[in-house]
Amino acid sequence: MPDWFYRTVSQPVLFKLPAVRARDLALRFMGRLARLPLGSAVIDFMGHMRPDERLRQTHHGIEFATAVGLGRTRW
Repeated sequence: MPDWFYRTVSQPVLFKLPAVRARDLALRFMGRLARLPLGSAVIDFMGHMRPDERLRQTHHGIEFATAVGLGRTRW
C-alpha cells in the first residue's frame, strides 16, 4: 500500500474501527487484490515490497533478502 494512500485514507478509517476488525478488513482487501489478474503487480508497484539490496545477508551459503531473526517462546 503506498504511503500517501495509507496516511490520507486508510489509516484514519482503520483507526476508527476496533483493532481486530481493522486487521481483518485490511487482510481481506489485500487478499482480494492479490487474486486479481494484475493484483500482484499492483501490490508490488504501489507497495514497494522489495527490501533494499543493502539489507541482503548471506549465512552458511544461504542468501537472505534481509537479516533474519529467529525466536522461540516458552511454553
